Amino acid sequence: LLHSLFERGNTNGVPGLELVGRDRMREIEPLVEGLEAIWSPNTGIVDFQAVARSYAADVEAMGGGITTGFEAVRCDVAEEGITLHAADGRQLQCRKLITCAGLQADRVANQTVTPDGARPSKQPQI
Repeated sequence: LLHSLFERGNTNGVPGLELVGRDRMREIEPLVEGLEAIWSPNTGIVDFQAVARSYAADVEAMGGGITTGFEAVRCDVAEEGITLHAADGRQLQCRKLITCAGLQADRVANQTVTPDGARPSKQPQI
C-alpha cells in the first residue's frame, strides 16, 4: 500500500516525495516509530472545515449562495444559465457553479450536459 501511494503521488506530480527508511524518519521526526514512510515536504494537512467555511464566507460576501445537502443527479448547462437537478426533485438555477464533491467529483462531472449534449470527462469549470 505504501509503495502504491508513493507511485500515485509521483504519477500525480506531487513534488519532493521521498520514500524513507527508519533512519531518515528519525532525522525528520525524532519521536516517530516505523519501518518505512513517505516524506512529502511540500504538502500538508489542513482543517478542511475551516477552509470550507472561509470559502463560503468569501462567496457569500460577493453575493453568492451556498447550498448543502443537495444530491445532484444532473447538471444542464445552457446559454441562459445552469440548472442543477437533485435526487429529491429540487432544482437550483444559477449563472456560475462551484461543486465540492470530493471523491465523487468525477460522478458530478459526468452528470453535466452542455448545450451540444457533450459530457465533460473531468470536473467542469463553469
